[in-house]
Amino acid sequence: MLNLRQSLRTRQGSEERSAASWRLLASKPAKFIATGLLAVSFAFILLRLFHYPNHVATTTTAPIAQIVNDVQNAVPETATPAAAPPVIKGNARLHLLVPATSTNAELCKLLLSAQILGYPTPVLINYGDHEASDPYVQHLAKVEGILRYLETLEPSGDYAEDLVLIVDGYDIWFQLRPDVLLKRFYEINAAADARAIETYGEEFFSQHDMRQTIVFGPDKICWPVDFSRPACWAVPTSPLPQSVFGTPPNGTDDRDKNQARWLNSGTVLGNAQDMKAVFAATLEEIHTNHTTDSDQFYFSNVFGNQELARLRLKPELLEEAKSVKYYDWEDKSEGFRAEPDLSNKKTEYHIGIDYYSSMFQTLAFWKQHLSWSRAIDSFDSPFGSSPYQMLLADDIEESPPPFQSLEDGRDGEKHPGSWAEVELAYNVITQEQPVLVHVTGNADEKRYRWLWWSRLWFQANAESLRLATTQLDQRRISQEPIGGYIWYHADEGDAEEVASVGKGGAWTDRRGWLGWKRLCGPHEEQIYHVPDDEWWHPKPDPEAPPPPPEGEGLPPPPEAEFPPPPEGEGLPPPPPPMGEMPSPVEEAAPPPPEPQMPAAELPAEAPNFPAGEEPRANSGDYIPVEQAPREVIDAAAQNARKRRRDSRR
Repeated sequence: MLNLRQSLRTRQGSEERSAASWRLLASKPAKFIATGLLAVSFAFILLRLFHYPNHVATTTTAPIAQIVNDVQNAVPETATPAAAPPVIKGNARLHLLVPATSTNAELCKLLLSAQILGYPTPVLINYGDHEASDPYVQHLAKVEGILRYLETLEPSGDYAEDLVLIVDGYDIWFQLRPDVLLKRFYEINAAADARAIETYGEEFFSQHDMRQTIVFGPDKICWPVDFSRPACWAVPTSPLPQSVFGTPPNGTDDRDKNQARWLNSGTVLGNAQDMKAVFAATLEEIHTNHTTDSDQFYFSNVFGNQELARLRLKPELLEEAKSVKYYDWEDKSEGFRAEPDLSNKKTEYHIGIDYYSSMFQTLAFWKQHLSWSRAIDSFDSPFGSSPYQMLLADDIEESPPPFQSLEDGRDGEKHPGSWAEVELAYNVITQEQPVLVHVTGNADEKRYRWLWWSRLWFQANAESLRLATTQLDQRRISQEPIGGYIWYHADEGDAEEVASVGKGGAWTDRRGWLGWKRLCGPHEEQIYHVPDDEWWHPKPDPEAPPPPPEGEGLPPPPEAEFPPPPEGEGLPPPPPPMGEMPSPVEEAAPPPPEPQMPAAELPAEAPNFPAGEEPRANSGDYIPVEQAPREVIDAAAQNARKRRRDSRR
């Protein structure tokens, strides 16, 4: 009986303890503590997920690195093989061609950027020729002029490779050196060849010679818009996913969200012999199918036929491409997809597109994704990648420093020592700093030729950089092989005869050498000292008074640059709205008298443009020359003259 009572008492005590434990767990403090622990655990899991790529790299590469280290330690030093030297196939040349019938400030900006960054001396195609009013004749002249020059580039025993860079003359600036351009050219082609092999197989790739040797700039619009053309519907999609651009609502037109997958004819780099074939095919297109006033139409037709012929090798890919719906307010195709007869016609021209804009960055439908940034100011997120993180590409870091020509301090100023310290145009979608900027678009977007010129890293020191580069031997582009070649500038046959003229000018395809002063002397004031230059590139004033001692207050304000208006007359009229803000192209002061040049350098017939208008690179239309407010130009000229007077003292 005693044992039974003890057993009941023990069981009752156990039940009381269980009930007390349950009441403790069900209490509010216990619930609060449990909730906190769950929240902390969940936050830790999220942190691990955000940081997952870094952990994956660490856990997967550590054993491999350890194995490599063990093998290296096990091999005697005498048995360690030396690193194999890079294979050098030979020497190669880079040519720079610029179609331009006359000079103006916009052409001089291109020439200036090319000289400062170490590009070959440009060859101006059709310079001095009269620009016909008939668009058909204009396009024939442009394509024929470039083709005529390409036909003179015969293979040379001294050079195993010739690459030709062709850029529009009136809306392009370089911001990176040619060694970066060449490295990216070969990388783009290698990636394109890999995609072609993956899509069509090695057998078709070899049988139809689908190698890529020519790269055109990208466009986010198929111009002229007509999605019945193979140039619009048959070309490959971008390797960038559509999600990075955003997806417009179904059935709507939003060109800003288009992939950059279509051809822009204003920039192209490629093998000289293959380029000759492309221009010959384009000229044939103009002869047989002249339907519009855009040479881009004919270049893109050649590209579209190439891609249509490839798609026909894989019928399932052809049907898939034809089934895609496009929405554009200018498109009248209504779903029709033309399939021209390409039998007995050459279609493979080795053409591709710079989808990532690593070489050629257009402005139209891109400007909301472009920024001017310094890598040194980039925000480095502790959780991996970040939309605010701008990394400087390895090929830029390996390129000679931006101010190398002024490293000896010949201008008496301290300059940034690396590319990370200068502002570069940056594409936040592709995360690339492009080699050049191409200001494409409508008249409103063309304003950026003025608005962004001051943003280029060299503009504040453009004059001293140009003068410094004239004293450098820049014929060799890179000390290391690129694509297996040692690269040099292409020289004209009579270059030695004009060596005394100096660098900084340009060759013409038929009229010889034109010096810098002849081409750009009247425009120096505008390209060196632009309005609001000090806003982007502030400089200390050497004559500024020292700060006052403490307690004495501030010095009196400087005199106003402009006198106040007389009483009753009010303020001067405001500048036009930003949508109408034009580009300053007129000279603030009369240009110096033009030096007398040999008769051989004078154009046979001066271009005859309507007053206040300038030629456009891709069309026969004219764009009115835009004018900045007069008081802004006068102020810039006055400040520039003061700086020059001060520099002479």
